[in-house]
Amino acid sequence: MSRDATGERRLTSEGRRLGVGASLLVVLAAFVVGQLPLLYATTTTEHPDPPVIEDPIDATTMETWGRYDTWLYLDVARSGPSLIHCDPVYWPPEDWCGTSGWLPLFPALVWGVHETTGARLELAGAVIARLAHLGVLALIWFAVLGRRWSPSTAMALLMASTAAGVIWLVAIFPMSLAVLLAAGSLVLLARDRWALAGLLAGLAATAHTMGVIAVGVGGLCILADWGGLMSGARASWRATLARGAAFAAPAVGCYVLMLAWYQREVGEWAAPFMTQEKYGHGFQNPIDVLVGRVLDIRDAAPGTHHWQYVQTALVAFTVVAVLVRSVTAWRSLERIERYLVVAAVAFWVIPLSYGGELASYYRLETLTLPAAVLTWRLPPWIQAPLLVGFAVTSYHVAQGFYIGVLI
Repeated sequence: MSRDATGERRLTSEGRRLGVGASLLVVLAAFVVGQLPLLYATTTTEHPDPPVIEDPIDATTMETWGRYDTWLYLDVARSGPSLIHCDPVYWPPEDWCGTSGWLPLFPALVWGVHETTGARLELAGAVIARLAHLGVLALIWFAVLGRRWSPSTAMALLMASTAAGVIWLVAIFPMSLAVLLAAGSLVLLARDRWALAGLLAGLAATAHTMGVIAVGVGGLCILADWGGLMSGARASWRATLARGAAFAAPAVGCYVLMLAWYQREVGEWAAPFMTQEKYGHGFQNPIDVLVGRVLDIRDAAPGTHHWQYVQTALVAFTVVAVLVRSVTAWRSLERIERYLVVAAVAFWVIPLSYGGELASYYRLETLTLPAAVLTWRLPPWIQAPLLVGFAVTSYHVAQGFYIGVLI
């Protein structure tokens, strides 16, 4: 194991570098291992009596991989967005309902696959989600970990394959697509591809509501390089402005085009905000939310709900651990690692700060996947139990997904 002058490990000299063929097998193996708890859960999970939903629990049926919001995304793919006043039985009649709050990139891809191949919308959505998750793992192994094989990097890749809320990364949801685009944006930033990085960040913002965080993270990283905090070399203010403009133009452009599309389709450019307003999103103290959810490990009845809070605790520990470890080893971090530190904290703290009472935090925690990559720097006696903890939690959280308790 090679260390730099400060005694810290460096990613570029960690373990040995695998060839492309072997690396592809490693990525595929990690993906398969991550699916095992989810597939096993389909064989051991039964609906309660009375059932919450009637959907099947069978890994071979596409309906098993869709719950609640899935059908809204597929409605957008099938017939476009809608904006209507809510049914007063469920919401105040002045509130807005419809499918405009479920952003269009994922449905557009589903529609494209359906139109091109004739596949059912459900199958198209499941394939896109799984390919995006596989793409995330490939991006991590090739572009972040640099194909460096060691016990620590192997466990980091497995951690990403069993990441928090992994069931939503492979189910018919846009989470893996948003993670792939956000991570790809950071990789391009680390390679000085400002405009392409902005394009991917902007696309992430059209895939999921919280994807807009990728734009903020990218902008913050560019600004931090003015002082040399990220790349180690100070950038002039002119260079910083040029980089920021090159990044912001396509990112903002993607978002503006999305709002213009809503204006054309439903007559309201603000339709996604109007339909989401009733869910009570707003600024809140993230510490209060976090502490409340962790305490619910003790207070909630044992079972499916209980495990969502275990996941929250694991995510909190992981993000804090990699943040502390990364800060203490900052000078030895590669540029992409520094970007991932910022992303992990942002994608953890901002949903906690803005989610509201009805937020599905266990689903939003999938966005903290960058923290999993950074666990390669943690001691094995911390990294290995975390990996086991996430694998066990993914099984139990998947059970909650299948029976319709965790949506």
